[in-house]
Amino acid sequence: MNEYVILQDLAVIFAVSLLVILLFHRLKLPALPGFIVAGVLVGPDALGLVSDVHQVESLAEVGVILLLFTIGIEFSLGRLREMSREVVVGGLTQVGLTVGATALAARAFAVPWTVSPCCSASWWPCRALRSSSRDSPTRGRSTRRTAGLRPAC
Repeated sequence: MNEYVILQDLAVIFAVSLLVILLFHRLKLPALPGFIVAGVLVGPDALGLVSDVHQVESLAEVGVILLLFTIGIEFSLGRLREMSREVVVGGLTQVGLTVGATALAARAFAVPWTVSPCCSASWWPCRALRSSSRDSPTRGRSTRRTAGLRPAC
């Protein structure tokens, strides 16, 4: 019966997602936030309907990889060349604004600008740029939130 647990979890995820997406459609809201709400609902911190969170996370990572692969297949290098200026300017602007806003927030909360690479205010803007779940500080550990975000120095 253990081999069917993941199928039961997927059935629950699909059923709750369908109900939430139908509700969001009726409210004329986009589907993407509906999927996020469905994930929060079935997750371990809300209703706890999913029994094996780690196995579902592994399948979700495969799904993201397949999604990115599909986007890559449909992506045109010619179109990228046409958009190269916008891509570079947009990317640099995003990085600059993220670093600036995080540095200002660190300054506002009086985080010291020390030499230590992991606890200084100069470290946090760079950490804010790392948006991939692959680089999460809780990777490989429990999905429960830790007491603080600041790493030990």
